[in-house]
Amino acid sequence: MLLRNWCLVVIVCFLAGCGGSSNSQPEKLDVTSVVGKWKNEDPSKADDILEFKADGTVTWGQASGSYKFVEGTTIEVSMGGKTEQWQLTVGGDNLTVTKLVKMPDQPKDTPASPGEVNNFTRAK
Repeated sequence: MLLRNWCLVVIVCFLAGCGGSSNSQPEKLDVTSVVGKWKNEDPSKADDILEFKADGTVTWGQASGSYKFVEGTTIEVSMGGKTEQWQLTVGGDNLTVTKLVKMPDQPKDTPASPGEVNNFTRAK
C-alpha cells in the first residue's frame, strides 16, 4: 500500500512538471505592454528616455525610428540609419532591453547573441 501511494505521488509530481506548454517558442508580447515612456534605471543615464508608440515608432534619447515585432519577444528596430534586433522582457513597470548581436562571420541562420542590456522603469 505504501509503495503504491509513493508511486502515485511520483507520477503526479512528474505530470505536474510536464504540464507546461509544449511550444518551445517564447510567448509573444502584447504590443500594449511596451507602448509608453520608459526611463533608464542607470543613474548615469537618468535623462535617457525610451518611448514606444502604438503606431510602430520609437524614440530613444534624440534618435527616432520604427519598430516591429518579429518573433516572440524580439523586435526589429530601425533607428539612426541602422537596424538592430532587441529582446524585450516586460514585468509590470519594468522593461529590460537586450540588444542582440550577430557577428559578421556567422552564417545567416545563426541566432544572434545577447549584447548590451538596458533596464528601464515605466515613466510616470
